[in-house]
Amino acid sequence: MTYTIHSSEFWSIALSKSTFNLDFLSSISMKPLFHFLLYLFHQLPLSNVQHLYSVKLFFGLIGIFQVFLIIEIFKKFIPVDPADTSKASPLLKQTLFFLFILTSQIYLQNFFRVRSDQLCITLFLFFIYQNQKKILPLYIQLAMVALYPVIALKGVLFSFLHGLHLFSMYKQSSFAKKNILLQVLFVCAVLIWTINFGWSALLYFLNTLQDFSSSFSDLGSWIKADAAMIGLCLISCLHLNYQSEIKKKIRLNLSLISFLSLLIIILFPQKHSYFLASFIPLFLLNSATFVLYVYENKLTSLKKKILSVGLFFFFSFQLASYLRQSPYRSNFEQFKFIQFTESLISQHNLSYLDGFGALPRENKLNCFVSPNDDLSNESCLNLIKNGEPDLIILTQRLVWLIGPSERLNHDYTDVGSNIFINKKLDLKIPPGIPPALFVFGFEN
Repeated sequence: MTYTIHSSEFWSIALSKSTFNLDFLSSISMKPLFHFLLYLFHQLPLSNVQHLYSVKLFFGLIGIFQVFLIIEIFKKFIPVDPADTSKASPLLKQTLFFLFILTSQIYLQNFFRVRSDQLCITLFLFFIYQNQKKILPLYIQLAMVALYPVIALKGVLFSFLHGLHLFSMYKQSSFAKKNILLQVLFVCAVLIWTINFGWSALLYFLNTLQDFSSSFSDLGSWIKADAAMIGLCLISCLHLNYQSEIKKKIRLNLSLISFLSLLIIILFPQKHSYFLASFIPLFLLNSATFVLYVYENKLTSLKKKILSVGLFFFFSFQLASYLRQSPYRSNFEQFKFIQFTESLISQHNLSYLDGFGALPRENKLNCFVSPNDDLSNESCLNLIKNGEPDLIILTQRLVWLIGPSERLNHDYTDVGSNIFINKKLDLKIPPGIPPALFVFGFEN
């Protein structure tokens, strides 16, 4: 909750205010349910900082729930202590902690984020959790399959994974033909929804996928960081006995799901860290359960001790690496800046532009700076050239778009802290505001 907020998180929170505004249909319809959920926070009597805290708290709780689901699913595989069948082995509980909490730096940085990706994976994990206890009725599972793309358009990737599971479940049963027919009908329904309601959103999305190769740097960083986890998942695909055992435990072939998730990640054009993080719980579950399977079924007592010590040092190294490469950065300065500028903007009823919408309750102009969206960037430039904003906050996103402040000098006065006020207004800001370039970094 106190970790620095990404610019694209700010944008989603601010944009959701216009959920029922047809002028924003192309953006809202890309993530309809996600934006509607954020829209509800705009109905509460909150300040800008209170609003942001509330949203962060809510999604932080969703992230905690996600971790809870991962642990509960994994518990299905932990053998009980022979001396006390009501208790799991203490050593394996320690293994659980290291495997799930310390394996992926990308997951640790994103599971609490205000992202539609995190909603989709939480729903998928909830399905696995419920399905391991009792096979869910087909109509409920189909409803879940249909819900992913309603959360966000790219949620259809999870619809594919869930639908594939349904097909494998029913392909040899008397419901096979019925299931196939229902899936075909679902695909048709998604296409109809896309054409009639989300066509502009789909075109908008495709417009952001121009540079396929640029995202491979994030993919390479992830493979390097989580090579052991990914490798274990691939090895598990070759172990039929393990696959048979896991299907008995949770009624799902995790090896197949993980392998297909890896293919999706490779083929999907945008491989940002938050997108990668939405699939990592599946790799975590697969690698952890495979290690546990090998530990319990293939190793002697001596080898078990060696493996346990090796895992301890390996994941301790992972933790040290994470802490060294990803220092904690608080959002305190962000909230301080927002509190300072909120009184100025609201008191004088000003419009503002910062490239993403740091103040969700104020009169922001429609501008989101994105390195892959030429239409949106051109719109931002036109607003600045025409001198439409009363106040411009020069964040790193705007610097990336327009360069230093030269383009603002003709119409705007620099009043400090990277804040520029239209010359037609005679306003000053109070001292002590942290500079916007420092507190609002550039993120994808």
